[in-house]
This record gives sequence, C-alpha cells and structure tokens, in this order.
Amino acid sequence: MNKMQISPESVIELLSNYQKSRVLLTGIELNVFSAIGNQKSSSNAIAKKVGADTRALDRLMNALSGLGFLNKVKCLFSNTDFSKKYLCENSKEYMLQLGHIVNMNRNWSRLTDAVRRGKSVGVKRFSNREQKWFESFISAMHSRAVWQAKEIIPLLKPSGMKVLDIGGGSGAHAMEFIRHNAKSVCVFDLPKVIPLTRRYVRKENMERKIIFRKGDFLKDEFGSGFDIVFISAIIHMLNPKEIRKLFVKSASALADDGKIVVQDFFMSDDRTDPLRGALFALNMLVGTAHGDTYTETEVREWLIEAGFGNIYRIDTTFEAPLLLGKK
Repeated sequence: MNKMQISPESVIELLSNYQKSRVLLTGIELNVFSAIGNQKSSSNAIAKKVGADTRALDRLMNALSGLGFLNKVKCLFSNTDFSKKYLCENSKEYMLQLGHIVNMNRNWSRLTDAVRRGKSVGVKRFSNREQKWFESFISAMHSRAVWQAKEIIPLLKPSGMKVLDIGGGSGAHAMEFIRHNAKSVCVFDLPKVIPLTRRYVRKENMERKIIFRKGDFLKDEFGSGFDIVFISAIIHMLNPKEIRKLFVKSASALADDGKIVVQDFFMSDDRTDPLRGALFALNMLVGTAHGDTYTETEVREWLIEAGFGNIYRIDTTFEAPLLLGKK
C-alpha cells in the first residue's frame, strides 16, 4: 500500500486542494465551458447565459484561467483545447462522469455531520432520486464500466452461457458478454434505470440481443436457470443483511453448477487497504442509507452462507477484483 509522505507542508497542500477542485466543480455546475463554446466571450456575456453575478463569475473565470482551463486575452475568455474537447457538453468526448462528481461533492461537504450521526445527511433513498440524478450516475458508471468490462468479461469465458446482470446500469457489461458469445444476457435494474440501459444498448445496435427486466433486486424475482449471476459495483450500496439476501436470491436463480461473480472493493481485514476502498467507504457513508465497503473475509463468509463453494479471487488492474463461487 502506497501512503503519502506526510509533512507540515504536505498537510497544508492537501487541505488547500479543495479550493482548486471547488473552482472547477463550480465551473462545471454552472456550465461555463459549454456557455463559452468555440467563442471568445466576456464574463458579462457568460454571466447572462448561466444566470450568475457578473463580478463573481469574472473572478471564477479568472481562477479557471489560472488553472489552465480557460484562456484570457484582455477582457475576453475562451476555452482551451482541453476544455473544448472534454468539458463542453456538445463535444463527443465530453466527460460524462462530471455531473456525478458534482453530485458526490455535495454529499462529501456533509461528511462531518455524517460521521457524527453515523449516517448520510439530506440524501434521498437510491430508488427515490430524480431522473436527472440517475442520468448523471449511469453516465459516470458507463464510462468506467466500458473499459473495465473489456478486461473482466473474457476472464469469465461466457460463450454459450445464460447470464443475469444484476444492477446492470448502462448495459456495458451485458454488451461485452454478448460480444463474447454469451447465449443470452438479462439486465435487471430499477424502473428508472432500464430506459437508460436501452438507450446505451440501442447506440450499439444490440437491443434485440439483451433482455431488460425492471425491478428491485431485494424484492423482485430474478427468474431461474442462469449459468452466471454477475454483480458488479452493487454490494457497496447495501448493508450486510441485504447482501446476504442478494446472495441467497442469486443462488436460487442459478442452474446447477452455475457461478456467481461479485466485483467490488474487497478490503483488508483492518479496512485500510486499498486506500480507494477506504475512501469509498466514506463515499457510501455520505451518499447512501447504509452502504459500505467490506472485507474479502466478510464477502467470502456471506457467499458460503448462501450455499456457494469453490470460492476464488481474480485480481484486476483497477483495485476492484472479482470473487467467484460455484453453486
């Protein structure tokens, strides 16, 4: 585990980094980069477009220029090549995860209160959130899942298999299963998510090859006879009781000799490694009702309780390995 080198200077730098990130987050939240587009504009003109105070926005744009995200010549601002490519919403390479990062930052601002109370503060239940929130969330998850799926799915050798993708989101993993000749793939997700899943799948012309099923994976039935139940980046949203229930339901959905595949952060027994997992546990604290990151020992025990055997781990290049078990 790589820990930062700590000194008085590094502590001050760490504590001050919020200023730079907050400047960029506000620029994104106000759609400053999209409002500028390919033009050279004054702060007054952009303030009218985004609904902000002219003087205050001018100071924000000055800071964005100092950080290298805008150019400023005399009194006119323009996007840098980077900002045109990645921060303008009409660009094909726009960073889709930005909206979700803005939402997470709001939650993290309440971390102190969440630690005092032991639960998130002012955050709605996952299923009750607005459609716009889901769009940002699924966009962020899609950008991550697309490249991760290319590494994960070939390891599972799904050719000829019937797959259930629980909480499948954008369908990135489901589509990769199809590309590796899975017999069929069913994406099971919330009613607010499935229309978004269809949108992503339709872009790849794979809508006829995937089954879409709306439901709550803690309440509704999955069906049966699957060869693989795939659960990626789901258990960190749940408490231990819910995870046990999900694993038991997954076992019931599998055919004889079927296997469960769980991908997530699996923490060391002291819960400090990997660091991203330790930070993500706090992300779950501020952003969910009772989510967390769990140790590999805990997850193995819950899989065994649900009736799975031959449990083994496959490491990945992105600190979220797989745990597999056979029914």
